This record gives sequence, C-alpha cells and structure tokens, in this order.
Amino acid sequence: MNEFSRWASLDVGQKSYTVQVLHWFHYRPGAVAQSWTREEVLTWELVRALDILPRDLFLAPLLLKISELGADAARVARPLAADPQTVRVDPFPSLQLKGAKRNRRSDIGLIGQSGLTLWLELKTGPFKPTPLLSQLDDQREALRVLCNGKPCAVVPLLPAGRPAPALPTLRWDVVSFILMSCIGALTNGPEPESLRRGLRAVARELYQRIGTHPARLLPNHAFAADRRARSKGRR
Repeated sequence: MNEFSRWASLDVGQKSYTVQVLHWFHYRPGAVAQSWTREEVLTWELVRALDILPRDLFLAPLLLKISELGADAARVARPLAADPQTVRVDPFPSLQLKGAKRNRRSDIGLIGQSGLTLWLELKTGPFKPTPLLSQLDDQREALRVLCNGKPCAVVPLLPAGRPAPALPTLRWDVVSFILMSCIGALTNGPEPESLRRGLRAVARELYQRIGTHPARLLPNHAFAADRRARSKGRR
C-alpha cells in the first residue's frame, strides 16, 4: 500500500489540520525551505484563520469587500457573506483536469450550501500579469464546468504595488485591515476573555505574517504606521 492509498483509507478523524498540512507538503518538499517566504505556507495560514476566526468578524467582511470588486464577484460573494456560518473553506481546490494538467489547483475555495463557489488565487512573490491572466482564465473555465451553471468567480489576491491583470483584484492590505478590525473587536467583545484571547492570537499571528512578509505585501510603511498608532492607543 502506497502513501496515496494510505491517505485515501485514513479515518477522517485522523485528518487534523496539522496532518493535512504535513501530508500536502510531503509531495512538495521544495516548498518547505525558507517556509516564511512561501506562498503555500501563507495560504494554509489564511485557510486556518478563515476557519477559526468568528465568521462575522473576518470571513463575512472579506466577502463583502470582494463583492465590491464587480458584478461577477458580487453575484457570488454577497450571498456567501449573508450566510457565512455555512461557508466551507477548501484548501487548494482541484481544477479536476485530466492528463498532464491533473494536478492543477487554485489556492482557496469558499463554497456555500447552495453550491455557490468563490476561488481565491494568492500571489506573494514576483509574477507577470499575462501568465497570471492566463492562469485565472483557466481556473474560471474549470470552475464554470464544476459549478454547472451555478454562480462562481475567481479572484486574485495580490501584493500592493504589483501590476494586476485587467480584472477585479483583491489586495493584501484589505485582508490586513480586516484582521486589524477583527483583533480590535476581539479585544473588548462580549465573549469571555478566555475565548477572545485565543482567537486574538490566531488573528494577530496572521496579521503579523502579512505585515512583515519578506515579499512586502502591503503598501510602503503601512504596517509600521499602523503598529505605531496601535502602540500610542495602548498608552
């Protein structure tokens, strides 16, 4: 029995988040070195935050921002934002292609109960707009087939200051701002501090990762200025 068949037969109770991450990187050992620079690692961290953080404080606001990007995005993102508790977060959804393209995937899938599907394609390092546009076109075509007539959309999530393809684009500073708002809400929220403390730790860790990422995902000095403002507010 090989690794693939062992995984397929593994009890779902054994497929914890950490086990899924380790299994994914087992097939991609080259993505582990200097993990703090890797797009794939940040993708898994964003997946975890989308799953764990209160949906009304992180996922729903993010979907509403996506809905502002255009009519196609709004047709999917607004209904998902209206019922965020039922949204399933799918790491690296497959395009379900055949042959040499069978391993092609998007980065994060957000799927509603009715089958509405939004894919996020994350970029951190350098990229060229034309190949990215081709990649997004391929994903949109594959997703249309998979959704079989149900509303769907593919949205790129790109660093600030990088050229974008000619289509609606989400930027990392939007994600960072929503995380900052989430941390603020979890600081003085109605929930017990014992619960808010752990959730704040998850939000703050991702917020710090985005703000200090070696690829400089945010506009120049944005993260440093925000940290100074927050520091003054605590005095």
